[in-house]
Amino acid sequence: MRWAVSDLPAGWTETTLGEIASQGQYGWTSKAAEKGRVKYLRTTDITSGHLNWDTVPYCQDNPPNVEKYKIEPGDILISRAGSVGFSALIEDVPSTPAVFASYLIRYIPNSQVIPKFIARFLQSPNYWQQISDASAGIALANVNAKKLANVILPLPPLNEQKRIAEKLDSLLARVDSCQTHLERVPQILKRFRQSVLAAATSGRLTGNDENGKEKYLLLSEVIERLKTGPFGSTLHKADYISNGIPFVNPMHINDGRITPSDEMTISKQKAKELKEFLLTRGDVVLARRGVMGRCAVVGEREDGWLCGSGSMLLHPTERLLPEYLQIFLSSPETVANLVEDSVGSTMSNLNQKILMALVIRVPNVEEQAEIVRRVEKLFAYAERLEARYLSASEHVERLTPSLLAKAFRGELVGQEQG
Repeated sequence: MRWAVSDLPAGWTETTLGEIASQGQYGWTSKAAEKGRVKYLRTTDITSGHLNWDTVPYCQDNPPNVEKYKIEPGDILISRAGSVGFSALIEDVPSTPAVFASYLIRYIPNSQVIPKFIARFLQSPNYWQQISDASAGIALANVNAKKLANVILPLPPLNEQKRIAEKLDSLLARVDSCQTHLERVPQILKRFRQSVLAAATSGRLTGNDENGKEKYLLLSEVIERLKTGPFGSTLHKADYISNGIPFVNPMHINDGRITPSDEMTISKQKAKELKEFLLTRGDVVLARRGVMGRCAVVGEREDGWLCGSGSMLLHPTERLLPEYLQIFLSSPETVANLVEDSVGSTMSNLNQKILMALVIRVPNVEEQAEIVRRVEKLFAYAERLEARYLSASEHVERLTPSLLAKAFRGELVGQEQG
């Protein structure tokens, strides 16, 4: 994109990277080593946006003239391949000499510009659009020094560059802080849900945590029907059709819900042959492979679907509500017990013996219903918080490009009057 002169604020000009910085210099070619005398900065060391010299490796083969490639404060390095277009402004250097790798191109800003101003432009939407255009149509995306030198940018007076760079530093630091706080939310919500489940199965959620022995039973005493899904040899490639009767494997059980796959279905005729594995309303389907505790109650929609080979179906007696059973099976204590007792060197594998040996607290049905009601209410609250978190995250994600675009339109700071 080129800026029309009429669109630029008063005193601004249009320029290119090549006009305000030294000729692009390609870096040194070597392999990385854990030890050495010269640090070796690579593309992978700058893509996170935060350069950590402690994790930067060393040159396996040092350049004969280290000074030629030696990194200095104020240098701008841009990746020409791999993570094309990623850049870093060098603000400090280690005590050990450091050089840059051959997939990086160095530019040294001249006295017309504030290095941080250029560095911020190299993060802007306009810059990334130019990089996309420059590398379009190339099988292995890359850019070279000539293409980078032709990158167009608007240039305000020196003092205004400084004010824009400082304002962006301040605002983007606040954005980073927001992102850091938001990143904690999923883990907080996870702990909240786990606490709710733990309280529910112990009796603390309703305030009824008496330890009467008559309330604790083996799971086998309150399960009317237990079935492990048919083994793979029961189903053949020809049995799978599209838009048939779904079967439920661990991948289809997420957050207490069943999400079927259109590709993993079988015909009605095959389902009749496997009728002993069909799910019925009120069953609880439980993953027996991979992550323990993944389970869901079978509702009207799922009635008649098939229990997959990686799952088990459990139908409780009248003494146990299916929803309460699901809460128990997904609670932290139950999951910990299943993980400890499940077998399989590379993947946890739950069997019926382990499951039936679990001890479950069985209050009366009325209390179970109240526990289920409170869990659902608290989980609904968590879902509302999660929705607000996702909305806030999307908003914060848009802030940085929005602020950068505003800055390079001359709208972020007021112009000084001459």
